[in-house]
Amino acid sequence: MIPNLKAVPSNLPEPPYPADTKANGFKQEIDLDRLMSSKTWAMADNECRPWLLMIWFLSWRNVPCGTWEPDDDYIAARIGCKPEWFNGHREQLMRGWTRHADGLLYHAFISEQVREMLHRRGGA
Repeated sequence: MIPNLKAVPSNLPEPPYPADTKANGFKQEIDLDRLMSSKTWAMADNECRPWLLMIWFLSWRNVPCGTWEPDDDYIAARIGCKPEWFNGHREQLMRGWTRHADGLLYHAFISEQVREMLHRRGGA
């Protein structure tokens, strides 16, 4: 006899767009004024800033677009950063990235860009 399985409610937000979302040639645009006036940028050490850009840029190539698996060693490897350095600066590098119900990490600003991309191509 198989026991009745019940869904465990999650307090994590639902993903902001479909799981199969790909950039498919759409370029990620960077609003330099918005970037440089952001709290994340202002609070980041100068040595972290290039890595922040790599995290944001390379998330665009993931599926779904604009996400990361919650695996620090994998993220560090993908951006070309030493895992020890990444882990020592994780608080700055992953500021604003939050886990959603699908287990992936999303950033509000990047998600906004993905939704705009979907809107421009008529998909949302």
